[in-house]
Amino acid sequence: MTGTTVDFEVEEVLRTLEKAVQRFPPGSAELHAIELSAHALSFLFITNQLEAFNEHVRTAHLPAEQSIFISHEFKDMLEAQSWLQGQPAPALGTLVKIGGRTHTVFRNGDGTLLLGPSLTPQELEDLGAPGD
Repeated sequence: MTGTTVDFEVEEVLRTLEKAVQRFPPGSAELHAIELSAHALSFLFITNQLEAFNEHVRTAHLPAEQSIFISHEFKDMLEAQSWLQGQPAPALGTLVKIGGRTHTVFRNGDGTLLLGPSLTPQELEDLGAPGD
């Protein structure tokens, strides 16, 4: 595995984390962070989410304006709500336009998917532009 490789072997990464654990004393924050990382990677593997994680790693270093886009456009909230309740459920953080305004998919406390006002990276950049 190299530092620039997106795809990786889970077993190789876990072996590397196991070696790293040996460098830190029991109960240390570093040890806890490594163990947490190993559990997270194991969870992604067991729940068949490694492909999505690989995509995240592949795009994580890109500027937001190159990796975050509007996925759907709707004429009104009724149309957007219909899409939101459809199957498969959209991913959290998905950006959509509703009547020309940006919204994002989020989950409230009881787990219900909702659409809330948001901004694209480009819109955020425009807000901070001098002379506005």
